[in-house]
Amino acid sequence: MSSEGIEAKANKSICVVGLGYVGLCIASVMADVGYRVVGVDVDSNIIRTVRRGKAPFYESELDQLIKKVVASGRLTPTSNVIEATRKSDVVIITVGTPLDRSGKISFEDLKAACKKIGKGLTKGKLIILKSTVPPGTTNTVVRPILEQSSNLKAAKDFLLAYCPERLAEGRAIRELRILPEIIGGVNKKSSEVATAIFARLGVQTILV
Repeated sequence: MSSEGIEAKANKSICVVGLGYVGLCIASVMADVGYRVVGVDVDSNIIRTVRRGKAPFYESELDQLIKKVVASGRLTPTSNVIEATRKSDVVIITVGTPLDRSGKISFEDLKAACKKIGKGLTKGKLIILKSTVPPGTTNTVVRPILEQSSNLKAAKDFLLAYCPERLAEGRAIRELRILPEIIGGVNKKSSEVATAIFARLGVQTILV
């Protein structure tokens, strides 16, 4: 599938990897605006909770939204990252990046997720990093792991972009529908396709 094919598809499929606070909110809102979404998490308790139409944490409006999109079939939770990546047009990475014992950001979960995503990655897909990371992480951490795991090249074989997350607890669902999205891609095409994905939320997109 080419990147042009992603843009042309009326019913794009999105895989959200990491169903923590950010990921579950994004997956639910994306499903609510019409995307077919697969939400992926390694925590089986989270998967079971979402399948029941509930969130594993409190966020205003979220339980009602999850119940709606799960019942409609637009949000499907799973623990199989590779298969979910293989079947999706777009992969949004939202895994946690906690601090380690020395106070530095730990990339262990992000690296593990990228290795599995790479194994399911095929030509033409778009990968969007939305985890909280320092500047440069897309090119220095995510890109090389994806390329090594998939034997594909970013910008040539697949698209890659970064979109920082800045949601406030208690207002996340509302903010996803009104706050501008800042988007930067490894090339122009990556930026353009990522912009088209988020534009469906009805928010302003800012390319950097």
